[in-house]
Amino acid sequence: MKRLSLSLFFSLGLIGLLWPVSAAAQSCTGGCNPVAWPETNPVWEFCWIPASASSGTNGSGIEIRDVTYNGRLVLKRGHAPILNVDYDPGGCGCFRDWLDQEVTFIADGVVNSCYAESTPGTVQTVCDTGGSGGDVGSFTGVASESYADRLVLTTQAQAGWYRYTMRWNFYLDGRIQPEFAFASVPASCVNNTHNHHVYWRLDFDIEGAANDYIVETSDAGADLTFATETTRTWGDPLDNVGWSVLDALTGRGYHLEPGLEDYELPVDEFSKLDAFFTSYRPNELDDNTFQCEIQPNGLVNGEPIDQTDVVLWYRTGHRHLGGDLDTCDAGGPMLTPLGDWGQDDQSAVTVAVAPLNPPVEIPPEGGSFAFDLTVVNTTTSAQTTDLWLSITNDGGVDVTRGPFNVSLDAGGSLFRTVTQKVPAGAPAGTYTYTASVGAFPVADQSDSFTFEKLTGAAAAHRGDDRWTLFDASTDTPVKDGQAWVAEDLRANGSRVAPAIFSLEQNYPNPFRATTTIRYALKEPARVTLKVYNALGREVRTLASGVQTPGFRSVVWDGRDDAGAELPSGTYFYKLRAGDFEKSRLMVLLK
Repeated sequence: MKRLSLSLFFSLGLIGLLWPVSAAAQSCTGGCNPVAWPETNPVWEFCWIPASASSGTNGSGIEIRDVTYNGRLVLKRGHAPILNVDYDPGGCGCFRDWLDQEVTFIADGVVNSCYAESTPGTVQTVCDTGGSGGDVGSFTGVASESYADRLVLTTQAQAGWYRYTMRWNFYLDGRIQPEFAFASVPASCVNNTHNHHVYWRLDFDIEGAANDYIVETSDAGADLTFATETTRTWGDPLDNVGWSVLDALTGRGYHLEPGLEDYELPVDEFSKLDAFFTSYRPNELDDNTFQCEIQPNGLVNGEPIDQTDVVLWYRTGHRHLGGDLDTCDAGGPMLTPLGDWGQDDQSAVTVAVAPLNPPVEIPPEGGSFAFDLTVVNTTTSAQTTDLWLSITNDGGVDVTRGPFNVSLDAGGSLFRTVTQKVPAGAPAGTYTYTASVGAFPVADQSDSFTFEKLTGAAAAHRGDDRWTLFDASTDTPVKDGQAWVAEDLRANGSRVAPAIFSLEQNYPNPFRATTTIRYALKEPARVTLKVYNALGREVRTLASGVQTPGFRSVVWDGRDDAGAELPSGTYFYKLRAGDFEKSRLMVLLK
């Protein structure tokens, strides 16, 4: 017997600002239905095909095509064309399920027989209502929910007694999260323990079909770039294995990080693999079989996948104990953009800094400079954000003021002229002055400029207490925990130590001259921060030694430890702080 698979991402959030969706007349018979979201100044544009008309031998759920983010092509096609279930010995055997038979769920705002623009938070499938009571609602097709930070598409499918919920989440910041949940209605077979597997097919045409390549990242060793088609498993979850698809010309790409639930069902002789990478072929939409086990051999046959049109396949699985109808834990990866996709232009709150008299040069005996600071709410609702100011250089200076809490009315802005004092003891060299907004210490948007401290005799640097910030209009110091102007900017106090260890994505990325890497230490730790090339060879040490708790940043100038300029390409930086390890990818362009 066949069964159907479709799965949804369960995303819970507050219903804040609700963005409308721009969608033309929807087709229920196979036409690709266009979406532009938000309706005004859309960041996402794509089209979708309902499960009932999806491609593949056994259907593939909601099929997403021609996905662009900020006008740049991301996904040519995303769907889930392979779905199966196997029972423990003594159970009901194994089945290849299908994903083209829709079943009812709850949705309001029904536009026609296959599409609903639903109120956020109201869409419910059999997973949301417990499963054991049977099917719910009266709507079949695709329901959209437009939250403040994401657009969610939902469908539900059936294969015999199984129910599969599928959601695609498209976030304002460029992330994509497909997720699949496995459930059932009462039946004799589900009284036996069994395993579900679904295989996503992600045709990443980053900036077009050519020039893409795949890199495997891991905390356990050197990262890998693949020349030919291959199969992979993620091994030990502590290794943090993930895969990045990158465009060799622009440096833009997406990183796939496995969902935590996906680790719960390891590979066996039935599921065989966690991921595999293939060269695009128009007739390779699935493994073209009704057999229970996945048959990857017809897809993985040694073709080149370096700087060509590549396809990433990824497995999500879940184990159901016998009789547990209510188990609907959703699985699926998080897809995060790498490089400059124009996310900053879409931030709800933007910040800009500009020195009044560039270029800024501070004499050896110290001095000060003035700059304009502007914070703008780009939305039609009130916004609250953190604002903080950072000063960094290669000589070990790392000063952060704030975060301050900024509250802005709809379309409102904050403008201040600020004076920054630079102490005599500050080391000579180039400094980066950065203003950031977001949920400190994670920046949603930032802006920066550089200034020079000239060489000469000066007193020894005595810490950051002499890096005084003044409100130029009143010539009074601005200190952490104080307000600048009560009705516009309310200080929230200095956050002395972060709650966790973390390593942020470098900014900008890709970069040509310099890039800033920020990290957080929740407690004293022996720290190393190193840069590696695409072959896993260490090229630069950016930090080494015991460091105290706090938020820190370093600037990398694209040079190795000997001071030589490195060529364009993909690099990785890894932070080790005590038992914490994390690596991220960055792209250097010359």
